[in-house]
Amino acid sequence: MITLRLEGSEELLRKLGGMTRELEAEFQRGVMTTAQSVENRVKNKLKGPVLNVRSGNLSKKWQTKAHGRLAAMVKTDVVYSRIHEFGGVVPPHRVAPRNRKALHWMAGGQNRFSRGHMLPAIRIPERPYARPSVAEEKPHMIERFRRIVQRHIR
Repeated sequence: MITLRLEGSEELLRKLGGMTRELEAEFQRGVMTTAQSVENRVKNKLKGPVLNVRSGNLSKKWQTKAHGRLAAMVKTDVVYSRIHEFGGVVPPHRVAPRNRKALHWMAGGQNRFSRGHMLPAIRIPERPYARPSVAEEKPHMIERFRRIVQRHIR
């Protein structure tokens, strides 16, 4: 989950002499535009340059929502998103069949079957996609809010 909040907004608004509804609406549009752009960057990274796509589930499940005053959240509910972003170790665990009586795979050209299989610990390397997306969007965000402030102090 990525939360984008316009830091220093209260101080900025005091310096601008309070916030009109028009200015607040424009700031909120800027926050949402920035968050949507981050979401798009994340999705583009997940379609190939960072991870090999299997189901596309991770790239499809990102969403942007308003998150309070002058804040937005870019998030996913895919449980394995965090381990791909930061890396980590999946502990040893047992894999059992879900829809059949046995697991099936090919090994050495032969069919293999098992009612369960113990997998060793698996190290997943860090493959960041969200943090670089935020960093890439930062200069655009700064320019977006600079233009908003300039329009309102003239």
